[in-house]
Amino acid sequence: MNLQPLRDFIALHDLETAPEYSALDVCAQSGKLAQEILRATNYGREDADSQTAQMQTRIGDLMFALAYLSTLYNVDPEAAMWESVRRFEEKLEK
Repeated sequence: MNLQPLRDFIALHDLETAPEYSALDVCAQSGKLAQEILRATNYGREDADSQTAQMQTRIGDLMFALAYLSTLYNVDPEAAMWESVRRFEEKLEK
């Protein structure tokens, strides 16, 4: 996955942060997504409408935070995800 445009965007807007703050942002964005899911489902009492603009926004914000964190460690997020799938598949086969 080519993250150079993201790196350029971050640099252009002076958004660089230390890895520990970037990791905290990932946690914060994950929490906001969880809040949105809880709100959308009335705390699990109703089915969620997964097509809402708010869900797209929250997932996009989380992906942005994860992609930026991956740039700090020179990790290809797509390759990392598929490696995780492979490891999970190995666990399921055991």
